[in-house]
Amino acid sequence: MIPARITISPDGFTFRAPVNPLAGSAFFGFVLALCVGGCVSAFTHPHRADDASEKVALLLIVLVVGWVLYRCARSAFLSASRSGVVVRTLFRTYRWEWEELGSFEEVVRPVGVSGVPRRLIRVHFNSGRVRNLTELNASKRQDPDPVAEVVARLEQLRTLARAG
Repeated sequence: MIPARITISPDGFTFRAPVNPLAGSAFFGFVLALCVGGCVSAFTHPHRADDASEKVALLLIVLVVGWVLYRCARSAFLSASRSGVVVRTLFRTYRWEWEELGSFEEVVRPVGVSGVPRRLIRVHFNSGRVRNLTELNASKRQDPDPVAEVVARLEQLRTLARAG
């Protein structure tokens, strides 16, 4: 298992939890390889009927799977700096300024289809909304706890941003 990684810079820090994206990337990479093989066969096989709709469908599948693979490899990422917080999930990238953010906490919740309890970051907004960052998680047994360290650093940066 690859542990979560925290990288500290003078302006802030980044946090990456590569376990889930690594597994997803391997799966989607395999599917992409199969799709590319199908495309090559569809475009080059001499005895294959010339069906343009099949070729277009295969190309669209390759593009969609390639996009998911790209997002999978870049997901489960958090970057915090003096200007705010950026969180990348599989389908969205969130950008929040410190004025929007109320507090951060570490919670243990079931994550994924199997419902395994994992440590994750919960974001409380000043508007009263709450968002669980389920892709940024770590095992309950992992020691030292990277999620607690990230929450402490986020709170420290939030306090500095509000003071200055």
